[in-house]
Amino acid sequence: MAAPCRATARRSKKLPGVGRKTANVVLNVAFGEPTIAVDTHIFRVGNRTGLAPGKTPREVEAGLEAVTPAEYKHGAHHWLILHGRYVCKARKPDCPVCVVADLCRYGAKTAPAEMIAARAEAATPAPLAEPVPTRPPARRARRR
Repeated sequence: MAAPCRATARRSKKLPGVGRKTANVVLNVAFGEPTIAVDTHIFRVGNRTGLAPGKTPREVEAGLEAVTPAEYKHGAHHWLILHGRYVCKARKPDCPVCVVADLCRYGAKTAPAEMIAARAEAATPAPLAEPVPTRPPARRARRR
């Protein structure tokens, strides 16, 4: 096995903990490179939806870079992270409000009929009602 070069060893001492994900975020955000940083949220979304299945973050990254059009790569990892945090959550995914539920291959939590009904219910706004006037609370007399 070849010994690591001195420049790599020096860099790791100066920036401990900086790995592939952080490097991809910096390349994408600061330099505009078309890269996708894979964290736990993106790894879960890629595997759960079937968009880019893989056993390692590198496999998911390669799959996402292959299926994501170039014009969307600048913001794709941000959108996927937010989707994984707030909709496709690890313990309880919110499938009824998911915008890609019809494309998703994850059917363990919610049946398709339930998703369609919940989505239709969520899309229909409630009728507006007249606001009920409220009285300000009565003031008590101060004791001296």
